Amino acid sequence: MAEHLDGPLYYETMGKSGPVKACWEAIDDAYPGERAILVGCSIGSSMLIWMHNHCSRRTAALIMCGTGYNPKKEFIPPRIEAYKERGIGYRWGYTFEDFSPAFRATPMAHFFADLFADRNVFGDVDTIITQFQAYQQPEPEGHHAKVACPAIIITGSEDNTHRTAFALQKRIAGCELKILYGAGHACQIEQPAPFNRYMIEFLTAHGLFPAAARRR
Repeated sequence: MAEHLDGPLYYETMGKSGPVKACWEAIDDAYPGERAILVGCSIGSSMLIWMHNHCSRRTAALIMCGTGYNPKKEFIPPRIEAYKERGIGYRWGYTFEDFSPAFRATPMAHFFADLFADRNVFGDVDTIITQFQAYQQPEPEGHHAKVACPAIIITGSEDNTHRTAFALQKRIAGCELKILYGAGHACQIEQPAPFNRYMIEFLTAHGLFPAAARRR
């Protein structure tokens, strides 16, 4: 996904010629010219900020989960070492590390881990490590402050990134935050009903949910 690694080329890749541009092109193919509500989890949430800053006029709202503000990103070196030592098969076990203790033993957790691992044939360790190395680089000055659309963070209380979600909220003007108590990193999988409720309430409040938009 991210093809690059450090310095100015990192920002070029992330913001112009890399996955951000590819994501907007995919949206244009499906819904030409329309504004988009961007939803992401984990590193996908961090991508939403890049997408907004690349094309703010097209971004209607940001819905983020499994994310926070962690400029040192201490979790990345251990992940890279684990992939180097255990190979692509580490993705199966990695899935359970993202779930809350209560959810890990459920059939749904195992189903998702198996589904995730089934896609190993489409990836490789070198590319995964490159993605982590790209994500490890610092964001440019004012990166989060540029967000000028409605934004919300939905965070699981058992997520390792939960404590940093509040710092990210402070960096984005007007950003809202909701907590899913008992949920882990993939809170949208563990508690889909309250996640959807918070998401719909947020979109409705900003006139972006279809029924609310029609009433305006």
